[in-house]
Amino acid sequence: MSGALQAVFQNLRGFGFGDWILTLTGSVAQPFDMAVDSSGNLYASGSTAGSPNTDGLLVKITPDGAVLDKKTVTGSNYEMIDSAEVDSSGNIFLFGYNIPTGLGQGQALVMKLNSSYGITWQKKFEYTPFANDEDPATGGFDSSGNVYFAYGFYSGQNRRG
Repeated sequence: MSGALQAVFQNLRGFGFGDWILTLTGSVAQPFDMAVDSSGNLYASGSTAGSPNTDGLLVKITPDGAVLDKKTVTGSNYEMIDSAEVDSSGNIFLFGYNIPTGLGQGQALVMKLNSSYGITWQKKFEYTPFANDEDPATGGFDSSGNVYFAYGFYSGQNRRG
């Protein structure tokens, strides 16, 4: 197969008519989730097309379809951001995982970023990944600031975090 990897984002208004289409080429392997803040900015989470490593990616897109900012989550091997959520203060919560040494031990990942993409805190939970390292992670938060996180792992595995 030839060609460049592309991720396509499109808005649709009321009756399905769109105002814009944004295509990102080469830097994004796959978008997984999107969240919208109170100003209408879109936060798309996913992964980059790194070789041999894959990095987690967060792209902020304006309501007009322009890329405002990008943040990569890097590590030693394979990082993925499966889900992103934005609170009313503009804080961004990222949920994903990394596989620091290939198959075997992995780490589920939760990060809180401020509105300038600075890391406020992060937490990792060690686990044994499912086959093919495809372990979707998702989460959310409530009005009291509590964060909830879900991910899959093999039963019988001791989790530390």
